[in-house]
Amino acid sequence: MNSARVHIVVLLMLWAGFAKGQTQQSATFEPSNETAQRAYFLAQNHLVKGDLEQAYAAFQTCVDEEPDVSGFHFELGKIELELGRYESSLKHLNEAIELETTNDWYHYYRGQTNLTLEKYDDAWADLMVWAKERPGDLESLDLVAELFLVSGELWHAYQAYSFYEDEIAKNLEVRVKRMMLVMNSQLNERQIVEFVNDAIRDFPEEPLFVFERAGLHASNGDFSKAIPIYEALINSNPEFLESYISLAKCHVASESGTDIYPLLEKGFKSVDIDSGDKMNLLLSINDDAQIDTLLLIALDAHPEDPRLNHFIAMRHVSFGRFEDGLSSYEKVVQQNPSSIEVREEYLFLLYKMKDWEGLVKYSKEALTYFPLESVFNYYEGVAHAQLGDHKNAVKAFKEGLTIVFDAPELGGILASNLAMSYRELGELKKSYTAFEESLEYIEDPYVMNNYAYFLATDRVDIQRALDLSTKANNAVLEANFLDTHALVLFLLNRNEDALEMIRQAKALLPVELGPDAVFLER
Repeated sequence: MNSARVHIVVLLMLWAGFAKGQTQQSATFEPSNETAQRAYFLAQNHLVKGDLEQAYAAFQTCVDEEPDVSGFHFELGKIELELGRYESSLKHLNEAIELETTNDWYHYYRGQTNLTLEKYDDAWADLMVWAKERPGDLESLDLVAELFLVSGELWHAYQAYSFYEDEIAKNLEVRVKRMMLVMNSQLNERQIVEFVNDAIRDFPEEPLFVFERAGLHASNGDFSKAIPIYEALINSNPEFLESYISLAKCHVASESGTDIYPLLEKGFKSVDIDSGDKMNLLLSINDDAQIDTLLLIALDAHPEDPRLNHFIAMRHVSFGRFEDGLSSYEKVVQQNPSSIEVREEYLFLLYKMKDWEGLVKYSKEALTYFPLESVFNYYEGVAHAQLGDHKNAVKAFKEGLTIVFDAPELGGILASNLAMSYRELGELKKSYTAFEESLEYIEDPYVMNNYAYFLATDRVDIQRALDLSTKANNAVLEANFLDTHALVLFLLNRNEDALEMIRQAKALLPVELGPDAVFLER
């Protein structure tokens, strides 16, 4: 129900900077006596150079020479405001306004000073003098409202827009902005309802106000009142797409049993409705073909939305459409390069697809964004190893081990893979050391079995191989583990025990596979 309201909050943030160019006002007077003239032109030169303190001193000379010239006091007030000396700024601007009460720019700057001093009522009065001189300039009105919003004063921002409609003219754009503030205020429900009803009465052709009235009913769970309003809105304003989504939400929340697919098919075309809202509504659709159609419609409205593309990528993978998944993940990585989650999923998919060159490329790219995430070193190392480039695999695994923090499982995996790459390079001692490091991180039975097997086949430290194999077999009942244990026992001349291990291993194999040649050889 809150999609339009979220849109409203976003719009509040777009007002910043609307009328900045309108606030540069300089005095248009010239002093009469020679001393004041010299000081005036000196002050102007200092202003051009940005020497505010020097400019202030020169304008003070002007005031001393001609105290009845309001512009001199105004310039002093502006300089003090810029220097952050707000009480002094207020004093000078008060003096300027006493001399020339109708000058709207004097009021504008005093309004800014009062805002800084948190004198919000005084600031509002001054800024309204300035705004009233610009009756058709809504950008100036937006600027005034923005000044209060930046100060956290929603009420005074609202009053600025109210002043316009009360004193100048009713205006749809202004009323919509008032509603933005009302919907995000601390007003009670009765006051909000009154505001919305007044807006509907004043602007009967504007669907947004009727939409908000329906939203108030829906947020209270009064779906019997909200649903007919949304239905009427769809009939009268078929292109106001927010109504379709909100009506669908009402049917879901009220468990009416109504088929919401036709509503979503229309509403998903809106670029203003948040993609997250759309994805949440997909949970209420059971037909996969309909979900795929709706996702295509949503993607057409939000082609660069990383959340939507991520959802689509995960859906492709879950249905086994891996090539489509890769394409979608490529988009997501480009749209949201700072997401660790997305990059991990993408690299895992490349791993599953055995795209080793792609895995090298994108794991390196991930490390440029996340140099302390050793999981990316792991993927790079695995890819190098699969490509037969064990030197670079060793480099990647070692770099990963230097940055493993509070992740013993990952540390163990990195070290065991390092051991395998060292072995491929013929550096057996380094391989044994890496296996030992892996087991220091976590005593994984599969790593223990592999290490025991290599020690046995290398005829190195058979007693260590026996210890490792014994631990592995105590942890997991697995035919290959029993075979390794049999080999170790055989090397220790414990042939009867070795034969028993082989028999147990054969018993674990499925009958349909037939006798294992390795076991028969043992």
